[in-house]
Amino acid sequence: VKEYGAKGDGVADDYEYIQNAINNNRIVYFPEGVYCISKTIKLRSGEYVFGVGNKSIIKRLNSLTGNMIESVNWELDHGTDNHDCVVENIRIDNIALDGSYGEGCSSGNGICIYGGGTLMENVNIYNQPENGLWTEYNSYQNTIPELGNEGYFNNVRIKNCGKTGWIFNGPHDSDISNCIVGTNSRISPAVKLLY
Repeated sequence: VKEYGAKGDGVADDYEYIQNAINNNRIVYFPEGVYCISKTIKLRSGEYVFGVGNKSIIKRLNSLTGNMIESVNWELDHGTDNHDCVVENIRIDNIALDGSYGEGCSSGNGICIYGGGTLMENVNIYNQPENGLWTEYNSYQNTIPELGNEGYFNNVRIKNCGKTGWIFNGPHDSDISNCIVGTNSRISPAVKLLY
């Protein structure tokens, strides 16, 4: 993302540079830094974003009242059983999301993905004004070939969010391991299993 102009200095708005990097590449790397965003980052099928763990932080600016990261079809498919869903195989690794809750931000979720083949590993989501992670998929099957299931979540940590830590409504047949959802639910349950 720095090759596209992102500063990662914790001050500048890097949204435009990040989205431009994603729109022009399937694999996008976040070097160490704090990347502030003022708009929602949109991910398409087959896109892979990764960083260096807790040293690659995406931070919400007060002007962002929606989701920090979402699949491109989120608004269309969210809450449906859309069998025409075309978004699949999004991967997010070694990234931290700071929702700036308590720093003037009062609305918005962390990551929202509607699609199969979701793979998320070593992701920290915290201080989201509303929900930390929201995943959904339809009732069709779409397995990750090398894993044999529709979703893979490993070492995902969700803390200090205003509402639910993780709203899980798919993908069904997901492998969920070493995940921690804690110190959330200021006004809602910590985890909602909608399946």
